[in-house]
Amino acid sequence: MKTLYAVPWYRCNLNCPHCHVSHREVREDYDRFLKTLKLANEFDHVVLFGGEPTLYFESFKEVIRTGKINSVSTNLVCYPVNVIENELIPLINEYNFTIATSWNLKRFTRDEENIWHENLAKLCERGVDVTVMITLTEDLLNISPTFMCFYLGRLEGIGVQKFLFEPYIGDVEVNEKADEWLCGLHDAYPGLMINLLEEKLKNWNCNCDDVYTLEPDGIIRKGCPDLITSGVMNYCVDCMTCEHSDICRPCMLQKTCSYPKKLAKKLGIIK
Repeated sequence: MKTLYAVPWYRCNLNCPHCHVSHREVREDYDRFLKTLKLANEFDHVVLFGGEPTLYFESFKEVIRTGKINSVSTNLVCYPVNVIENELIPLINEYNFTIATSWNLKRFTRDEENIWHENLAKLCERGVDVTVMITLTEDLLNISPTFMCFYLGRLEGIGVQKFLFEPYIGDVEVNEKADEWLCGLHDAYPGLMINLLEEKLKNWNCNCDDVYTLEPDGIIRKGCPDLITSGVMNYCVDCMTCEHSDICRPCMLQKTCSYPKKLAKKLGIIK
């Protein structure tokens, strides 16, 4: 599946300690961005990304009305619940896109988290397809899987039906620790929500050859926003499939995009 991340701006209303994408500085040309998006017909799936794509709501609506967007990644705290109910949800119903929103221990202030929960609950109440994304940061891995289950239960209580753990991309590798923690969570979680990471393990694909990013300057570049932000743009696809790729790591993100192997063994996906 050919995927495009459309990034109208990298600016954000939050300053999450684990995020480096929003710090990227790039020349912006919104008119060119919009024109390029309208002509981007070769992609199977288009994600409106950022930064925070709802930061400037009139421009956000203009992007949605291109009819190109399949999913929006938003922190859901820019606007109160009446805006979500009266403006965002009608757009979702008209243009049929899904919502992905992130939670982390240090992502929100108390007031922001209350807004997030209220907006999330309203989306779920109205039957919107919502995924809660949770980054596997070191501070998250320092809490017990049992405690995490209580929080997941809170999300389930407001109607969330699925969540996805995402790898942490940063200077400190926590992937092995995350793998152990995910195994513990699998054993501890009794709820009904779908753990999308476990679903993805059944058909894992680490080949980013069909992933592109439309940047704020209106130019489409090969790679995901994380790869582009890192400044490491070029890698050989053949290297990614080589038997020595675990050692060479031709793409700097391979350590995070590779699947959690202990969890895959626990689920019986690999031996």
